[in-house]
Amino acid sequence: MLIEPCAAQQSKDSTYTGIITADAVNIRSGPSLNFEIITKLDKDALVLIQETQGEWHKIKLPPTSAAYMHRKFLRLAGKQAIVKGNRVNVRAGKGTQFNVLGQLNDRDLVALIAREKEWYKIFPSNNCFAWIHKNFVVNFGKSELYLAEERKYRSKIIKIKQKAKQTPLAKQPAPATKKSPKINYSKTAPIAQGKLMEMGRFFKRHGTHKLLIDKKPAYLLKSETIDLDDYIYYKVDVWGTQTTSAKSKLPIINVEHIKKLN
Repeated sequence: MLIEPCAAQQSKDSTYTGIITADAVNIRSGPSLNFEIITKLDKDALVLIQETQGEWHKIKLPPTSAAYMHRKFLRLAGKQAIVKGNRVNVRAGKGTQFNVLGQLNDRDLVALIAREKEWYKIFPSNNCFAWIHKNFVVNFGKSELYLAEERKYRSKIIKIKQKAKQTPLAKQPAPATKKSPKINYSKTAPIAQGKLMEMGRFFKRHGTHKLLIDKKPAYLLKSETIDLDDYIYYKVDVWGTQTTSAKSKLPIINVEHIKKLN
């Protein structure tokens, strides 16, 4: 029998929205420093606090966190899938070596994001949990504040995926404009190099992803033409235009080209 990493006794604390007070805060699979780090959240990220155990808060796994299920336990049903079997593990990565975040049972529904070989990336379900130390989060208000932001995030991701799959009904002639010269990126130095990660937040964000240099967030990334999800967890070279914002501590890169290095 497999045991969920967060199988702790429920406290009497009511569910509420918390807001992160620092950058790169570790989110762990259990309520101590001995548990694995499964993601990081930055300042102003919202979390849904379920209970408190000592110095730790149990939170609903944020929708920006990676959550995976093996394809053999899923039966596809459009943009959703139906779980086949009981106590099926939801994991933090594409493999049985990754931490278990929760479990689903027969006929449960999951929302799909993408297929990655033998694994499906899914939206974390309501029974996927993680833990955060209470020093890095404060009460922000009722639980509906978090749930409303989560719904907006899910809706945005679904619209982006749908738009990418749409085919124009009729190809219109392009206006007569001067074509921009094609850039040979192999002969152009990248603007930055680092490890690409998911944003780790979905509240007041100025980019969709972040670039880590020496394990610390150095840039926020966004792109209108490239699906940056394909490069998560890879070390990459990045080309594009850099901007700044008074509301963001990190410079922002509008990515025009990206290359995996490993």
